[in-house]
Parts: sequence; structure tokens; C-alpha cells
Amino acid sequence: METRNLQNFFAAAPGKITVSPGSSSSLDVAVETPTDATGIGRYEVSTVGVTPPSLCTIRPGGNLWCRLEGLQAATKYEVIASGCINGSYPVVCSHNVVASGWTKAYPPAKASVTPSSNTSIVVQVGAPADATGIGFYLANVVGAEPAKSCTIYLSDEMLKCHLGDLEAAAEYNVTVNACISGTDPSVCSDSLVASGWTKPNPPTEMAVESVNSGSVYVSWPKPNFATENTAFYQVSARQRPVDASEMDNLFCIANVSINEVGCSINGLTAGTTYTIFGKSCISVGLCGNEVEVGSITTESKPQNIALIVSLTVIFVAAAVVISLGILYWKRRSSQNGAKNIEEKPAPVDLANFKTVLENASSKREKLLYLTQIAARFVPDLNRCNNTLPYDQSRVQLRQGSSGPLKELGSNGVVTQSGKLADSYINASYVRGPIYTKTGAAMAPSHDSAPEYIAAQAPLPHTVADFLTMIYEQKSPHIVMLCSTFENGECKCARYWPDQDTETFASKTHSVTVTKVKAQAMQMCTLREFSILPREGKDPWTVKQIQLTSSNDRGMLSIDGTYAILLTHLSLLAQLAAGTHGPPTVHCSTGGGRAGTFLCARYILDRLRKDPSKIDVFGTALALRINHKNFVKSPTELKFLYKFAEYCIAREAIQPNGKVERGKW
Repeated sequence: METRNLQNFFAAAPGKITVSPGSSSSLDVAVETPTDATGIGRYEVSTVGVTPPSLCTIRPGGNLWCRLEGLQAATKYEVIASGCINGSYPVVCSHNVVASGWTKAYPPAKASVTPSSNTSIVVQVGAPADATGIGFYLANVVGAEPAKSCTIYLSDEMLKCHLGDLEAAAEYNVTVNACISGTDPSVCSDSLVASGWTKPNPPTEMAVESVNSGSVYVSWPKPNFATENTAFYQVSARQRPVDASEMDNLFCIANVSINEVGCSINGLTAGTTYTIFGKSCISVGLCGNEVEVGSITTESKPQNIALIVSLTVIFVAAAVVISLGILYWKRRSSQNGAKNIEEKPAPVDLANFKTVLENASSKREKLLYLTQIAARFVPDLNRCNNTLPYDQSRVQLRQGSSGPLKELGSNGVVTQSGKLADSYINASYVRGPIYTKTGAAMAPSHDSAPEYIAAQAPLPHTVADFLTMIYEQKSPHIVMLCSTFENGECKCARYWPDQDTETFASKTHSVTVTKVKAQAMQMCTLREFSILPREGKDPWTVKQIQLTSSNDRGMLSIDGTYAILLTHLSLLAQLAAGTHGPPTVHCSTGGGRAGTFLCARYILDRLRKDPSKIDVFGTALALRINHKNFVKSPTELKFLYKFAEYCIAREAIQPNGKVERGKW
């Protein structure tokens, strides 16, 4: 193209330029076309006083703006623009038009929204790594009419402010921006969004309906679901209302529904004065302020408590006596030959078994603050709504293999960050019973290391969660006590590979499983496969023992339980200490068969160590601190006594603890 010498011509300057923040590292510059734009082929834009300068070009005919990049955050820049003629030599441009503007500050590093009251929330921010130029932070409720905002000044060391005049039990999205002081109009960073809830309104019209020596029943009217998102009410009994903490409470919890309009606080001391409090809760750890319901004095009837304790002692003593009777009978049988089965002592008097068990468990739950709150908020992750893990012993995903979390929220409820559904799995850590010198089984401490994990069989949409748990907990092998289908009903989703390699996915996890080997045996099937989560580095290899011997009602068989126990203990003995976590045992629900199997495992261990003192019932009761549904029926307890008898005969165990050579 021919070059024209236009040194005697001049292009018109832009009518006006506007500089606005683009980001923390850029400015957007817009120009207005001059009245006479003849010959202008482009507009050249650049920063002033910066080496090297930032440059951009605007072409007529489109949007008349461009972006200057590579700038410093929260910094004021002077910008010049001129109109230029294309193809001129030397370059012919107009005089410069000057304007200035600020780049944005960096956004906050983090922001959180927590409830302050039923009408307000607290917004707290974390400063970015580079806080250059930031003078304050501005928080706004998204979509609020009229607008609701608060300012966080740097003089506040906590970097927080309150947003009020909000609705109770409502979730709010809040934008937080870092802003530069002294700018007009205000120059703020890109928005960081956080969300949180206000507290629910306190419950109204709660009333004490009945009081006896050990409990109080508190009721309330049917709730109004149109006004709140309240999920459950918590009612507490406290002896010292001023200086006691919530960890000193005895309490009950009831879901907010038309069917539950009250709850009973058990485990109170006879002849004692308590103050009753109530509060509304949206979820675990998100509750409103307490309101005082009133004061009560329980009736003075200590003989009822003594009766319960006496019954418990009687049954434990009966179990020991009956076990010793079995051992004595076995010794006589070995000398005099087999006797009529009618002469065998009964396993135990089970007439009041259910009542004694429920009373003992209920008292223990209240004394140890054992709750099942978290599981009730994720019903789609539970196979049965009445077989749920305790909050204090449930396994949480993404926690490694060191055991349950040590942080406890209100009333001992285990807390966690993030969404509950991301960390929840219906599985419990199991700690074995502690035996005294007299042979009595005692409940273990929650501070002791878990020896097993008892889990429900995975559902189709929780297979990846189950495998993630095995991987994170470094479970060396899995004992499976059910079939995938029983009586035409799905009892367990398949979690091992059908082919060589298979990937399972849930809402939050994805796991690839690779087959190593499989072997069918007389009473069980052995499988071995490796597990590798999407975010994992090294695969974890696990062995599975599936019991295939059970009756037509899905009950454990004694010989099958014994056989699979021997296989399990043999595999366990081959493992080096410190290289693995607790083995996993599961049936369909994670309660009945799993609990019975684990109880049988500890009974066999006790028989081998000290058969002169066997506490079958006490062992079952001690294990129930881990899961409420362990050994809950007379049938399961009878099974354990028969299992003990089977082991004594099978291993030829003598009362002195000796075993006949060649019988193991």
C-alpha cells in the first residue's frame, strides 16, 4: 500500500476517555468518537509513568474500548489516548487525552457466615496474601430488598460485621468485596460468596406434662411448617442452670412433625431438682437460643433404680453360672458319655431380656450422651431408619485411619466441616469389651483404639462411599455376612469387580476396583481386589470373606460362623502390626448379624484365654456401646450361648484353659 506523507495533517483527539477497573491486574479504557473523526483509523491507549507501559489499541467500527493488562492490584494509573491515522509515515496522531483509574484490590482469601441470632448473621473475612490498598470490606445480602449491608474496617482485628433485620431460620447468600478507601466511585474487588443461616425462633408453649423418679415428659403444640425450617427440638434437663454447660445436660430430641409433639428425658436422679430448657435446631450444630420451660423435682423412688441394677446383676450372674454349668456338663460328658439333651441347662431365662436390655442401654445412652442425630439428616444414605450409628462412634469419610474425630459439638455430637452428606457413611468403630479379674465384661472407653468397623451393606448409590472408607481406614479385609439378594430382596449392592476392572461412583466419590483373585470354598467365598479412589495415589488391596452358609431366614449358622471366624483370625494373624487399620464387618443393616458375629469373635477369644469365667450376656451388653442394634433379640443371645457350647466341644476346651492336642 502506498505510504502517504501526512505530516501536515492532524487527526482529531478522542472526545473523552473513561478508565474503569477491569480486575486486580487490568483497566478497561473506553473512548468517545470526536465530532470530526475523519481519517481516524485507530486509537492508541497506554499507561503513563510505568516502565514498560501497558498498551492496547481500539479500532473504530466496534465497541470503542480496550483492556490494559499486567498491572498492580489496588493501584491508581494515569492513562492517555490519542486518535491516529492508519498508513501514515511518520505516524500521525492527535494530542493525548488524559484520564486516571484504579485497578481492583485482591478479593478476600475467605469468608464465612455464622448465625448470631434468629434475626442476624455474622460475616467474617480473611485478608488476601496481598492486601495492598485495601481500606475496608463490604458485605451485602444477595437479593435483599431493601439492600442490607455491613462494613468491616481494618481496625477490627476479627474482621467481622453483623447483618441484621433478617428472617429466622433462613439461609442467606452474602457477597464480600475488598474495597479501596477514598475512591469515588468506590473501587472494590471481585465478589467472594458465602452462605449461612440465621438461628431458628425458640420453641413456644413447651410444657412439662409428667414427672416420675427417673424421667420427665415435655410436650409442645403441633409446629407451623410455613414459617421455619426447623428440623428438630432438643429438650434438656440441667441441675445447675447458671454455671452448667450443655455437656452437663440430660436431653431428648424429637423431629419436628405432626406425629412427634413431645419427648421424654430419661436417666434423671430421683428426688432431684432440674431446670428444663428447650431449643429449636435446623441441623446438627445449628440451633437457636435456649428458653427455660420450668423447674421440676423428680419423685423420690430410689428403689426403682435399685431394681433395674439388681436385674442387670442377676442376669450377668445367671450368664456366668449357666456358662460354668455348660463347662461342668461338658467335663462330665467326656467322662460318662453323651447325656440326653433334656439334661442340658437352659441358655438363660429370657423372659425379661428385652426390658432389661432396653433399660440398660437407655441409661447408658443418657450417661454417655450417645446420640444418633447426624444419620437422621441423610436418610437416603441409610438402608433402615432404625439401624443408625451413634454420632460418637460413627466413621467419617476423609478422616484417615486414626479413628473418629476428637472434636465434639454440643452434647457430644461429632462435628465436621463441609456438607454432612460428603462425610457420612453408615458405619461404626467397634471397640472390644474389657474383662475384669472376675471375668465380667465391661464396656470399653471411646478413647481406646477401634478394633473393627461394623457397617451396613452398601446401597447402589453408596458403593463408592463404602470403598472409599475401606481405602481411607486401611481396612485389611472385609467380612460379608449376607448375600446380595435374600428372598428376592436386595441386601447388598455388589462392590467388588464383576470383570477385571470396574469403576463405581457416588455423588462425592469415584473409585476404581481391580480384581486380583477369587476362590469359592465350602462355607465362604474368598476374594481379593485393589481399590484406588480418583484422588488416591497408591491402590489399597483388600481381602473379602463372604459367608455363604446361612439358613433360609438369613440367620447365621453356628458352624459357618465358626469357619469364617477361623479364616478371619488366620488372615489377621498374618498382618504386620502398624500396617493396617481395623477390619470391616458388614451384614445388610450393620446391626444384627454383624453385632452377633463380633460378639462371637470375642467369646471365642475369651474361651481360649480363660474358659473358667465366661460372660456371654455381659459381652453382648458391653459391645452395644458401639451400636444400639448389636445383639438386640433373645434369638441372637441364644445363638451366642449355643456358639460358646459349640466352640467348647469343637476345640475340646477344658475349664482349666487347656486344649486337647490336635483339636484346633
